[in-house]
Amino acid sequence: RCNVTFWNGQKDHVLYRRQFFDYSMEKECHWMQAVTLADFTVPFGLIRADKLRLYRRPVCVTLGSYGFPDNGTKIEYITLGDARAVIFRGRDHMGHPRQMAVTVYDGWDELKVLHSTGSNPDSPESVIACAKTRRMRQYDSREPYILISQMITREDEEDFSEEEIFPIREIQYTDEGCTGAYGPVTIHLKSGISRVIDYHEIEGNMML
Repeated sequence: RCNVTFWNGQKDHVLYRRQFFDYSMEKECHWMQAVTLADFTVPFGLIRADKLRLYRRPVCVTLGSYGFPDNGTKIEYITLGDARAVIFRGRDHMGHPRQMAVTVYDGWDELKVLHSTGSNPDSPESVIACAKTRRMRQYDSREPYILISQMITREDEEDFSEEEIFPIREIQYTDEGCTGAYGPVTIHLKSGISRVIDYHEIEGNMML
């Protein structure tokens, strides 16, 4: 689990932060595992384009949603090309409709559902969408650095459209290997909007 977040700010509609795993004031930041966070809003939620900053491997990284109330929740898995999504459709304890969809793109190996107790104040039982990936080789720039995902929510009974669940048309990398090892990453949405993610500019400009 990350134990500290550094804030960088927003540029061109993208919010940048960095989270460290096992952060300590006595240790140089270069010798701490970290992930640089970059996200931007889309209808009903946000898209994340996070970049791993690892100095040692192997490592397993997971990303979980919040605990969705499980009061007879319907769970659906769908895929479109290389993208995978899980959709939760349910209700809170007052009977109000709730929906959540989590989609994973580049960088993630799997997307599954965990059943949990005590992770949602609205329901004793809950379900969590959990993405997972592994980086096994210490010196191998062919493994992806960028982890792209989306989480969207609704509070009505109208289904998400396919474009809302899978909004990305194309992901463009700068580096030759298309892993995000260096350079900006451009995410082109089906809506016609494009967002350029430039992680380099946050270096030396973060606040705890």
